[in-house]
Amino acid sequence: MITPPASSSKRSITFRKIKDIDHALLSYALSSALTEPDAALSLEEHVHHYNSTLLDGLDRFAPEKTRLVSFHRSAPWFTDHLRALKSEGRKIERRFRRTGLTVHKLSFREHQKTYSSALRSTRASYYSTLIDSGHRNPRHLFSTINQMLKPCSSSTTTPSSDDCNRFMDFFKTKVENIRHNITPNQPDPHPDHAPHDGPALDHFAEVTQPELSSIVLKKLLHQLFGPHPHITIESVSISHHPHCNLHNKQVPVFW
Repeated sequence: MITPPASSSKRSITFRKIKDIDHALLSYALSSALTEPDAALSLEEHVHHYNSTLLDGLDRFAPEKTRLVSFHRSAPWFTDHLRALKSEGRKIERRFRRTGLTVHKLSFREHQKTYSSALRSTRASYYSTLIDSGHRNPRHLFSTINQMLKPCSSSTTTPSSDDCNRFMDFFKTKVENIRHNITPNQPDPHPDHAPHDGPALDHFAEVTQPELSSIVLKKLLHQLFGPHPHITIESVSISHHPHCNLHNKQVPVFW
């Protein structure tokens, strides 16, 4: 089953690297700053001085850092039970990496199998219920299937005149390169063919009505009588022949 990736949003977080603090240097800095308390100060002033000294030491050895991170929206089928299993798996993984014991390694593997099985069953149950709820409504059913299988839509760009000009220049340069690479004087692939020295066929004479009638009659005589050289158009009057009238579409049987 293909599901579209969840949308993400950028957020700014602030953190300190507490684990990178040198404890010896921090202890020396705090002991030097927190000297004998002044008896003239009130209780509130002592508390403020103590908090200020601790914060100054923390800012010195572990300053605050800001970073942009992506937060993904959880899938609709990701339940609180799955979230708790995922959190528990991270605890077991940290314990295994810290100790390196085989028992913790086996525990982490078993938990991962349980978590994967819970993911598959919960997702399948969610989509099965979703599809079954819309089996009487084809429009809702097809919309649900489309949301499940539709890939992530690519980001659309707004067309501009610069894009159109670049697109036009690309094909213009392509055509110019092709024309430049064509050899102007190519050898004749058929040298045996002599060039035509006669007049150029730039116009044709108009066909007259008698010429057209003669061509049609020759074609008809050839179809009716075959190749008989003694039969000519002048010896046969097709339109007035008693046994061969083209207007009545009658031809003698012995022909």
